[in-house]
Amino acid sequence: MLAGGIWCLYDSSEFCPYHSAIWTSAVFVITALIGIVTAKRCTVNFFVTYLVLSLICLMLCVISGAISARNLLLIGTYRHPKIDRNQAFCLIGEYDTSRMRYILAEMSRYDFKQCLLQLKIGIGINSIQFIVAIIEAILYLLSSILCCKQVCTKCYGT
Repeated sequence: MLAGGIWCLYDSSEFCPYHSAIWTSAVFVITALIGIVTAKRCTVNFFVTYLVLSLICLMLCVISGAISARNLLLIGTYRHPKIDRNQAFCLIGEYDTSRMRYILAEMSRYDFKQCLLQLKIGIGINSIQFIVAIIEAILYLLSSILCCKQVCTKCYGT
């Protein structure tokens, strides 16, 4: 997801306006490293730290999924936060004769293939990010439950 976020940042930043694939992936990597240390050390402090980070990552998964879903829903509309109506000339979200007339009149000024490539990258990265966010949310929920069980077992012996 991190590589996709970086790709979207450089080639199609308009379709990934909040760069959530980058900052969420960085937090996930840090949490994974803490999880590895926790598995090696098996102390209560590391388990509690990993539990807190897992819950934070669970919230980030929800935020990341919501942002990517919002990005997907705004592609092709005139309400997109970073794309001006006259910039995204390869998109026609709805039947609009004045828009079609503008595209035909100004087609030579713009690179249609680049616009289409950016559209494909934006849709692809946001779709993958949405699916990965759901999968990671389930895994972090499971990880939090198992970590909580381990903390309770170590602290209370039950």
